[in-house]
Amino acid sequence: MPLTLVKRSGRDSLGTLEASALVRMREAEVLYLDGQRLGAVYLYGYAIEISLKTAYYRVIGLVPAALIDKGLHRIPAEKSIKAMIGLPSHPQGAASPGHNVIGWARLLDQQRATPALGRPLDTNLATELHNRMQDVFNCWAEFLRYRANLPYNQEVQAVRASARWIRRNYAKLWS
Repeated sequence: MPLTLVKRSGRDSLGTLEASALVRMREAEVLYLDGQRLGAVYLYGYAIEISLKTAYYRVIGLVPAALIDKGLHRIPAEKSIKAMIGLPSHPQGAASPGHNVIGWARLLDQQRATPALGRPLDTNLATELHNRMQDVFNCWAEFLRYRANLPYNQEVQAVRASARWIRRNYAKLWS
């Protein structure tokens, strides 16, 4: 019997995560065009989350072939996000640091500004990033995968526009 989908999936590398962000974005567009608004919002948000994470991983020096190590990369990043003062959380409290798009945007911005890198984000780019992530945070959370409610058209448009903005500006976030 062939290996199951889960067993065939392998480990996460920076390159596979970047590729999955593009695939989730395409899937979100298909759902959007089909009128499946909640599914589209969920996948747009997920594409945004992955893009923020991979931009951060590039900033800390990972290359596409590098495996993402939970203990070396993800957990320290999530601890930094969890320690951020004034980081909003959703009323359900379900958003872990790993899914907080505002936290990942702040972490990326802070990491770029460290003396070791000395490559802070352009002020206009940083402002746009943080404004868009606030909009996304207001409309998207990972627990939406368990819900059946419908987003308003303006919510769909806000998340879609932000996902498209992230894809257009992705390289600027880490280079």
